[in-house]
Amino acid sequence: MSEISVLHFARFSEEFSQLSPEIVAKEFGLDPAWAAGSVASNVIALSIAEAIGVTSVVPSNLNISDGLVHEALEMARLRC
Repeated sequence: MSEISVLHFARFSEEFSQLSPEIVAKEFGLDPAWAAGSVASNVIALSIAEAIGVTSVVPSNLNISDGLVHEALEMARLRC
């Protein structure tokens, strides 16, 4: 993972959102349904970045549900 400017991420997100599902599947080898969800995730990430005033982000394949699962497992471990 590498840090990129919010401006660069916003440009990429806009360009990616304009691609057809067929192109996403062909060019990136991604499931078109996943790609649609990633467009929404990018909008959320950019909104949060703007709200808190950061100038760069670290895009990753992790998402909120991964974090919730990790937190739940950690809490379960602490209880044992």
